[in-house]
Amino acid sequence: MHSATNIDTLRRPNTASAPSRATGSFRRLLSLCLLFGMAFASPLCAEDDEPDDQPTEASSDDAQSSPEIDLSPAGAKNAANEKALLKLIRDACEKEDFSALRETLTDLLNEAYPQLEEKYPDGNAPLSAVKGNAAQHALACARILSLDEALDDGVDAKARIKFLNWMLRGKGRPALSFLKLADKAKMPNADLEVRFCMLRYCYEANGSKAASSFKALLDPSACVKKLYPRSRKDIQAKVKQLLGTKPKGCDEEQQEAINRVNIVRYLCSQAPTVGYDRSFAANALTAAKACKRAGHLSHDLGDYTADCNLNYESTKTMSMARTVICYVEDPGDNNREVRGHRAWVLHPGLAKTGFGKIEDFQAMWVKSGHTEPRPEVGYSYPGRGYFPKEYMWGDGWSYYAPEGTRLQQSAKVEMWQLPASPRSAPKGKALSDENKIPVKAIFVHSEDSIPTGQSIVFEPDYDKCLKCRGRVVGVYWVRISSGDFEDEYVVELY
Repeated sequence: MHSATNIDTLRRPNTASAPSRATGSFRRLLSLCLLFGMAFASPLCAEDDEPDDQPTEASSDDAQSSPEIDLSPAGAKNAANEKALLKLIRDACEKEDFSALRETLTDLLNEAYPQLEEKYPDGNAPLSAVKGNAAQHALACARILSLDEALDDGVDAKARIKFLNWMLRGKGRPALSFLKLADKAKMPNADLEVRFCMLRYCYEANGSKAASSFKALLDPSACVKKLYPRSRKDIQAKVKQLLGTKPKGCDEEQQEAINRVNIVRYLCSQAPTVGYDRSFAANALTAAKACKRAGHLSHDLGDYTADCNLNYESTKTMSMARTVICYVEDPGDNNREVRGHRAWVLHPGLAKTGFGKIEDFQAMWVKSGHTEPRPEVGYSYPGRGYFPKEYMWGDGWSYYAPEGTRLQQSAKVEMWQLPASPRSAPKGKALSDENKIPVKAIFVHSEDSIPTGQSIVFEPDYDKCLKCRGRVVGVYWVRISSGDFEDEYVVELY
């Protein structure tokens, strides 16, 4: 029986809420403490991370006065403001007092721009909301610190300090450069969080030189076609188009389910052209009714049950579109090795379908055009190249070999986590044992049955993978080997 489990629908808490505002006197006192504290520990910077804010010897006047930092438009051209801001950031980094620095920067910005907090209560004001280099630098640092606080679970403390020192103080002002590109791309905060986690991983793995290549990380149009069949911009546009497909001869619920089928197929390099068939929908309803009469799911009940994906879950929360998630995730011990429901959704020959449901039983017709040959290039779930994390359901990955390939039972699956998007097939250090992701289970299907013949189901060890808010993200290189056959591809979960 295929019993569906609950799917994480990415309900994100609002972790970027604006911090409480300090009074003016408290803010100035805090700034004074940060600027002229007695502790001057050396910052934790990589050897090639020479900071942009080298300290100069303080004069007696500097030691006795607390310079005001005016981030308002009126103070935008005053070089003293930027100098004082750099010192504030430097001293806070040296004392590793990042939380206090974020609060101070936020207070300075809200004082200079009183409407900022009201207009952007989530704290994600774009850099264009403020004027002048100092104000934009302050805002960039505050946003980076907010991201860090929201995404610090499981991060090594020393590595975190080193990374923040580079982001806030490194040459070229990485925090400012990073967020300028993100704002230019109009990147949603959820996507920005993922890119931030990936940047931090890249810095820890390869240092500042590699991490400074922000363009490939943030530009939605950046795409090495050989490895990435679709750019993030392409994906965004196509998913929007498919979601907007209107019903033709069916109700909205049927069409929404078909739209989701086509989105998953598109992301997995299969034709997103599945259409609705009234007779198939009627057959699916007949299958659902047969399961209801039996009181359980089975493909051996007649009444088209052998021609449908079947699912059981409360209809209080189960729309037809949501059943597609269940079929693609394909959870349960009885589905684990084969993931046959997924294979039908992604099968090259699926041309038309229809959905049916009655009470807690649901069905999707899948037996149309199933004699279609396999493609000349292997396909997979998650698909090659960029793959939005919200369409990654469950922990089982699938690979479907190209036409003419005969997989052996001894086939191997290897997987590595890469620090950044590759421009060519990685080799050497990138594919070292240090970067290898263990594959906990491999199930090879070397027979010629439809739809799972010549396929592999495998389960990466998610405990070893990069995560953002509990979901696996990052860049992964997958190698499939079977005798003389080998296929390699990148999956970038974002």
